[in-house]
Amino acid sequence: MSDSYTWTLVTAIDSSGTPINNPWTGTKSSVDAPEVHIPLNTIPGGGDYGENLELKFEWTDGGNTYQRFFKGFNLSESFNLSKPHSPPFEMTTVDVQFKTSESALWNTDTVTPFGPASYEWSFTTGPARPLHYAYGGQAFVATHYDTDNKVIGIFSGQGNSPSLTWSYLKLYVKQDQVVTATGAPFKIIPNFNLNNLI
Repeated sequence: MSDSYTWTLVTAIDSSGTPINNPWTGTKSSVDAPEVHIPLNTIPGGGDYGENLELKFEWTDGGNTYQRFFKGFNLSESFNLSKPHSPPFEMTTVDVQFKTSESALWNTDTVTPFGPASYEWSFTTGPARPLHYAYGGQAFVATHYDTDNKVIGIFSGQGNSPSLTWSYLKLYVKQDQVVTATGAPFKIIPNFNLNNLI
């Protein structure tokens, strides 16, 4: 991607126990859930289900910062807050790209992502795939263990149990920048009309 692209904050969840939202639609699981600054389904060129968007998840845990990058997922399914409880919800088979740092090369796979109802934000697959939630070090899942849609743990391919000590989970989307007549760049705003500047 060219230097004209920049990361834009979509939403942030400050700590374990915070109600979650749906970054695809902008809806919140409760009035206490954080705002979605840019619903992903409003971004021009994102595709029918966000498959063209590049996402970055970033969170802190034990003084360390972790990242996961994804492209190609059906975001209407990955961020679906109404997944059935049983059996685990199988999503649309897609060609995805993923990595754990911005400078790394993309890994690619054709996968059928899945997740039970507790997998609120689900970027994982079944066994024997590099995006398995418990191993491989590539997946990302924000999960809950109750019925009120509060984020409790994060799976990131690091074991069968989620991390419960994380804090400040942030989701970004990579967007193009537009240059104004003064030469100053600004980030794309969904439904923005350039004529408003004239």
